[in-house]
Amino acid sequence: MAQPSNGHTHDPRDAYVDWIIKTQQLRFFDNYRKPGDPQAVGLLIRLRDTVLIAERARILASHGVGQVPLAYTGSVGAAPTRRTWALSVPALQLSSFVDAIAPFVDRIELAAPIAQPLTNPRSIQFTGQAIAETLAVVMDDGCAFANARFMDAGKTRVMWLWNQDPLALGLALDSISGPTPRADFGYGAQWPQSELDRIIGLQPGQQDAIYELAGLQGLRRHAAHGPHMMDLLLGDQDWPMVFVQFPQEAVDDPSGLWLKRFAFDGLHYAIECAGPQTKIVVNLSWGPQTGPHDGLSLFELAIDELVAEQRAKNRELIVTLPAGNSFESRAHAMFGYREGRTLQWVVPPDGRTPAFLEVWWPPSVAPADAALSIVPPGAAAEVILPGERSGTDWYVNLKRYGNSTMALLVINPTQNEDPEKSGRAGRWTLTFAGRPQATTEQVHLYVARADHNMGAKRRAKASHLIDDGWEAARFLAPHRRHEEAPGSAISKGGTLNGIATGAETHVAAGFRHSDLGVAPYSSSGPTRGARPGPDFACVTDMSPALPGIRATAVRSGTNVRLVGTSTAAPQLGQILAAKTVTKVPDPPTIPSPPVRIGGGRLKPDPKLFPPR
Repeated sequence: MAQPSNGHTHDPRDAYVDWIIKTQQLRFFDNYRKPGDPQAVGLLIRLRDTVLIAERARILASHGVGQVPLAYTGSVGAAPTRRTWALSVPALQLSSFVDAIAPFVDRIELAAPIAQPLTNPRSIQFTGQAIAETLAVVMDDGCAFANARFMDAGKTRVMWLWNQDPLALGLALDSISGPTPRADFGYGAQWPQSELDRIIGLQPGQQDAIYELAGLQGLRRHAAHGPHMMDLLLGDQDWPMVFVQFPQEAVDDPSGLWLKRFAFDGLHYAIECAGPQTKIVVNLSWGPQTGPHDGLSLFELAIDELVAEQRAKNRELIVTLPAGNSFESRAHAMFGYREGRTLQWVVPPDGRTPAFLEVWWPPSVAPADAALSIVPPGAAAEVILPGERSGTDWYVNLKRYGNSTMALLVINPTQNEDPEKSGRAGRWTLTFAGRPQATTEQVHLYVARADHNMGAKRRAKASHLIDDGWEAARFLAPHRRHEEAPGSAISKGGTLNGIATGAETHVAAGFRHSDLGVAPYSSSGPTRGARPGPDFACVTDMSPALPGIRATAVRSGTNVRLVGTSTAAPQLGQILAAKTVTKVPDPPTIPSPPVRIGGGRLKPDPKLFPPR
């Protein structure tokens, strides 16, 4: 196992932290580096049970980390009430900080290559929580708080809006202006309901002008993802809402890797907004394709712990996530460690973002037994042993992290401002030698997504995996599209959302309304952990010819049809919070594997289907 420079035998860093330290690629999108960009790195850390408080505080202060939000610590100088924290570390201090904090933490994960700078919005003496029976929380992009769908008697139903963008307008997130003193996250800005109503009153009926006053530039568009999720989460309920607006850096990331810092803080913020007896239903319609898929990533562990913590306080916390849309993306492969395998990772040209691939070996396999041979396009083989290797355009790190051995392979953007650092497009050949006497467990590969999020300014091109078995079966008839390719390691199974494998999350797959068939894109279990697949399936398409679900757009009286399991997650949240779980009988002629639809198809809200 690798050792940090201070000689401590425990190395808690994930491979992405090592990558940032090694390459100094402080912006995830190197092509978009701008003068004056903040040089800070966001981390998630998981503290050990026993922490020397004074020493921990000294390390944080000496590395310019600043005050840790009270939502994590409970009070200044006290023992932590929650073991997982989000921190912003100055880039120049990152390597020494990681070494210094290593003795006090179990895990360190890269959460955002760019941490948001502190802003200086105005403050008011105001604290307040939702006292309703249920609080609906959406963490997304685009809070249409002035849309009539989200208003009641001329007042918005949005109790709190936290805009995490560094240039956001609003009130400070400090110990006096938030819903509670513990919501002192220190970046972005927030609006309480009273301030939102004041803004609405300044420009009555002029929604574009209202959103301009609130600093929500993304709502200039006809459609945004956030209002659609708000509509589906509410259904017919009259619940008040909290909205966490993700910053542009997070929305622009097509891989989904770096949103977890902002989602992590947002989840804690949502809890602070709820009253002592309030049920909290949180929808996060986002997820990466990468990760250990065993429920043990820091974000998943934090969700599990927060749900258990609230349950101990007799308060219910429901967190819903989509299954994912990668069933047919050729982004996952698995094969027996004993047999080994050769396959290829196809990286397209003109990509404006790095390409990421993760390999996860069975927990019983040590790094020394996980050698990997990589042949870049047009180059000789590189045998990767435990530790780091890098070239001018690629990086690989094979190490022990969590309870498994993993490897991270990063290819620079294939369209780079510096041609000498451009990644090589083409087929990267990966060979895993067989071990006839070894474990029969599986090796898993996960390729990072490269989807273009709504409102994103940056573009990426998806990479994918191929092998001889997949090539031989690529022209399957449409009615066989859900089947695996015979003899191929490329697997449609095991594609579940990389942050949806924890024990306490609620995960929604998608199915069609017309014939009850599973949505062809809806990701599937099994996982590398205890979770077999999604919990339930909700309607995400009207028919094969009419994909998507219609719900509210940005302005009052408008709507839009969006496609994907992100529309299933808020439906599941509304059903679970309202306790109206009703299953649709399984069709006798359509395959319904539990790893794809979990406990079954749920009856949809009739209002999703207007009369013909």
